[in-house]
Amino acid sequence: KGYTLDINTGIILGKRGVAVKRMPFSRYEIERALSSEETMLCYVLSRIFHREIALTCEQAQKWLNLADRLTSLGVPRDGDFFDYADMIDENFKAFVKYWNGLTEEEKRGCSVLENFKYVPKYQELVKRLGSAVEGLTLEMFQRGLQYNLEDEDWSVLVYYLAKCKLGEYHSMGNATERVAKYIQWCKAMEKKVDKVPCFSREYMKKKNAYEAYKIEYDAKRLAQNYARKAKAFTFTFGEYSVFVPTCPQDIVREGNEMHHCVGSYTDRVIENTTYIVFVRKTATPDKCYITAQVHTDGTLGQYYLAHDRHIYLTEDRAFYEAFAKHLRENWGE
Repeated sequence: KGYTLDINTGIILGKRGVAVKRMPFSRYEIERALSSEETMLCYVLSRIFHREIALTCEQAQKWLNLADRLTSLGVPRDGDFFDYADMIDENFKAFVKYWNGLTEEEKRGCSVLENFKYVPKYQELVKRLGSAVEGLTLEMFQRGLQYNLEDEDWSVLVYYLAKCKLGEYHSMGNATERVAKYIQWCKAMEKKVDKVPCFSREYMKKKNAYEAYKIEYDAKRLAQNYARKAKAFTFTFGEYSVFVPTCPQDIVREGNEMHHCVGSYTDRVIENTTYIVFVRKTATPDKCYITAQVHTDGTLGQYYLAHDRHIYLTEDRAFYEAFAKHLRENWGE
């Protein structure tokens, strides 16, 4: 505040117009120098270093002009300011072409600098799919990129967001997420991705079907994982035996009853990146006692009583040692 930059000489002027020093090249000093309203880039430069960037086409052109001017003054083209200038320059023509085709209302929702790097990909998709994605906006495209949609999925997204105007009932982000999940559910169940007039009803129908499918599918995967290590997990020593979960809900139930976090391990168990087993008295298999984690190399990991308490009884320690030995001897079979 109070400092101005003489663009012609590259000299920073103090509050009374006295030259302070020649144009410095550090990012901090450039930011301070260019924060003056007289450069017309106060808004832009004051936000760029906080990654909160918003540019209209007019501001972008000013940015490019200033970058060229600073380069002519001998400022090295490095740092955030010039990185963004290069990104603007690379995509500016494509963006302006897109920008000029928008209505005033659409322009107000598309004045973010991030649009620049999406435009080439957007134009490539529109050109490749043609009328199949008629009505696809840049905002829809940016949202859709988060979900790794395939070419045939984009027409479904456009149908629900543009033709059925789903975005009028939800935010664009929420509407895109719902359609993307709908597509993913259909593909997971190997069902046809339908285009129906009433999306909400179809969405809930597929959601319920997918939840039922996933419970059955996850249980099958979990059972297969433990079946491959059946010999290693078949173990009895003294009064205690090892029991394996039959479905993900068994692990969640164990966590609830034992008051620890093992319920959060269900995804890892399903993905076969770890194993969870239950150590219980052979005579009372439904009563929780010890929860154990077995790593994929056959070594024992976490081994806790309820409330994450460590074992302390001699018989529990003896079981631990015997089970660890059994795993070492039978894990590869």
